[in-house]
Amino acid sequence: AGGKGVNVARALAALGVPCVVAGLVGGRTGAEILRGLKAERIDCSCTRVRGESRTCTILDDPTSREQTVLNEPGPDVSEAELARFVGRYRSLFCQISAVVITGSLPPGLPADTYATLVRIAHDAGKRVFLDATGIPIANIGFKPAAKFYGRPKVVIGDINATADLTPCQLPFGF
Repeated sequence: AGGKGVNVARALAALGVPCVVAGLVGGRTGAEILRGLKAERIDCSCTRVRGESRTCTILDDPTSREQTVLNEPGPDVSEAELARFVGRYRSLFCQISAVVITGSLPPGLPADTYATLVRIAHDAGKRVFLDATGIPIANIGFKPAAKFYGRPKVVIGDINATADLTPCQLPFGF
């Protein structure tokens, strides 16, 4: 169980790189995520929320080699829950050298939440790797003709969402 962030942690753990997962977990699904992290001996500093963590179902068609992804919405996250998470996030900086921010924002969070997390990490001198889905790229601080604060080292995004940030046509057939 878990999403992109947990998969990154699994990969790092398999390579022997110490890591800690920080995120929002709620309900039975959240409890299952926490049990899985404990069983895999992956350090975790997650913030509990009242809602149920979302599930994702992937239908794999081996004949066509295509997948259909069915994502449920995440839990509504309150301002107080977000504030608790940000406090934990900041407290981890003494243990880490880099931050990986992944996934989509749960309902209820401000559109600039990732920009805030990037800025906080950057201000603490941490490298940031961002793989965000479902948010306008402008909400993480990118402005085509302006300086971008926070400066993640790597941004992974939908080609259509990032096309306006490049000075030339990208050579992809999307």
